[in-house]
Amino acid sequence: MEFTTHVIAVGEANDINRILKSISSLRGFAVVNIAPSSEMKSVLFCEENLHAILAGTPTALYLEVLPQAQYKGLVRDKIDQMEQAAASLRAILRAHYVSDLSDQIREFLHQMEQLVMMLGCHALQNPESGLSAKIGLLQDILKQLVASSTEPGDNVSCMDCLQYKILPALKILRKVFR
Repeated sequence: MEFTTHVIAVGEANDINRILKSISSLRGFAVVNIAPSSEMKSVLFCEENLHAILAGTPTALYLEVLPQAQYKGLVRDKIDQMEQAAASLRAILRAHYVSDLSDQIREFLHQMEQLVMMLGCHALQNPESGLSAKIGLLQDILKQLVASSTEPGDNVSCMDCLQYKILPALKILRKVFR
């Protein structure tokens, strides 16, 4: 995967709304990573990292971008992967106690966090997409999965969460990235 670099001026005010508008105007590209200078290592483009970089009062932001179509393809692939992982984990829960699957559940949650980060990049650049609300819903559902897998250790609750909440949420997200 090869990134293209775009540079945008920050200005003296460090106005995050103006900066996000400038970033949103990069039509045809998806911002993936940001850095305060060309010499510094880039970090994931997310609100937390953007605030941290702007706290250092840079004069410019260096954006690593991918073509929008390529980025959407990566997100769709990750959604496909997570749908398969959810179905697989649900199948495993039919034969094993949830308390014996902590490693598999932790890995599933880690992979879902990566998807949430990918979605967050897109939502920050495209606030009009309504994606932020869908991400919040997905995060709430993941908390329910954690609760059902750790507190009562209930296989049925975990399987239901995977089947009736996580898989439908992933299908909704897939539509956003058609």
